[in-house]
Amino acid sequence: MKQEKIINKIYNSKAFWIIISLLCSFLLWSYVSGQDEKDSTMTFTGIQIEFAGEEELAAKSMSIYEVDTSSVTIRVKGSRNDLSKLKASEIKAVIDVSNIQQPNDMSWTYDIQFPNHVDKSNIQILSRTPDTINFTVVKNASKTINVKGSFEGTIGEECVAEELVFEPATITVEGPEAMLENIDYAWVKFGDSNLNIESTYSADVAFTLMDAEGNPCSASDLRLSANYVNATQPILKTKELPLKVKLIPGGGITEDDCTVNIEPSTIKIAADSRLIDDKNSIVLGN
Repeated sequence: MKQEKIINKIYNSKAFWIIISLLCSFLLWSYVSGQDEKDSTMTFTGIQIEFAGEEELAAKSMSIYEVDTSSVTIRVKGSRNDLSKLKASEIKAVIDVSNIQQPNDMSWTYDIQFPNHVDKSNIQILSRTPDTINFTVVKNASKTINVKGSFEGTIGEECVAEELVFEPATITVEGPEAMLENIDYAWVKFGDSNLNIESTYSADVAFTLMDAEGNPCSASDLRLSANYVNATQPILKTKELPLKVKLIPGGGITEDDCTVNIEPSTIKIAADSRLIDDKNSIVLGN
């Protein structure tokens, strides 16, 4: 009876259940920690390929052309704890091209680079798909093309649109010779169909590389002397002005004694609105 009371007292003790709870928590933590340390495998897809040393390659007048794939897939082995920290977007497949000396078709392996917050020594790469990346290193060329374009707005009444002006007027394109062959000019479209202008209009706009048939050309893998063009639509305002002469009185005759006929009596001029708005006539002479 006395022993039973002691047991009941222990069971009803708050300290006893605290100890039991701590013991269970420790056992659960030990189990989870052990699971985290167990090796597991995981597959990562869509890992982007990056080329290191492209600046050194460009300094030798070469560039990379026609890469057969833009991403790879890897299967890795490591602890669950380490693998849970990984994301495909943080992994890189890197090819160092800085030591390439001549243009050629290449088939190279790549280095897998993991983010710094993961212990790389605890991760083993089991497989890669594909194993190698095929690409071509080509000799660079340069080409200077003219800038052309159109203004999309409406010209106001009694205004005259002059020829479009582009700054710069030409663009130098550098890159693989095969890509430059079809590029004929740079096309600029600026303004807006709802825009009505009565004075000169300018805008900084991007351009599109075009072939001789008016089809867009890709600008990827190309270096451009400029990425934007300042496009200007010069506008001249027209105005009909009367022609006059200035009469100088003499010999008792004044302006009121004279009748002056000028043919034609008016002339239409075109100029910047700032020069023409306040002008009401043209004096031909004395």
